[in-house]
Amino acid sequence: MPLIDYSNSTELAWKANATTWLGIPLHPLGEISPFQFYMMAPDEPHARYRQSFCIRLQTVSCTLLFCIAIWNTIAAVRMIRARPKALAPWCCFIPSFLSITLYIVYVLMVFDIIFNCRHITWWSVVMIGISYICNSLILLQKAHLVLLRQRWVLYTGIPLILPQIGYIVINLTSSYIAIDANSGCNLHYPKFLIGYWAGTT
Repeated sequence: MPLIDYSNSTELAWKANATTWLGIPLHPLGEISPFQFYMMAPDEPHARYRQSFCIRLQTVSCTLLFCIAIWNTIAAVRMIRARPKALAPWCCFIPSFLSITLYIVYVLMVFDIIFNCRHITWWSVVMIGISYICNSLILLQKAHLVLLRQRWVLYTGIPLILPQIGYIVINLTSSYIAIDANSGCNLHYPKFLIGYWAGTT
């Protein structure tokens, strides 16, 4: 995931004629699927192989993620059945289930059925953001129990968790997505997002 170089005017030249969605400029290479990107390659074996590398790389990584998500979802369901009213099992289940839906979105995208690079990347961003919030809620609940259920723990912890929603918002509004032959669907993000992420997580 490369940083956006605001000092390089050519890197952001695409914004001049870009289409927008809710005021967010959309990079042309983020509005295509990996299959469409593969078909854009010159009709020669080396170029085709290079263009298909991103598909193979992301397919392997998404498949591994899917297998882990299935295992985690099964474990989370067992915890929910044992303690349906507890917060922690649900906070484990939600990120795992979202990871399964991410794989479904990826499969539909890679076969050029419905989604494109922007859809899969935005869904990944939302999924990661929700996972951060769920993990923070689990830690907050543990701290609340360890400190004998004192309410000041909640009053202090919840306002510190809310800024994590900003991770999703900043990614959606200040970053852009473009497919690359080496790494597939790439999120290009502003430098300040690193500091924001470190400060909120």
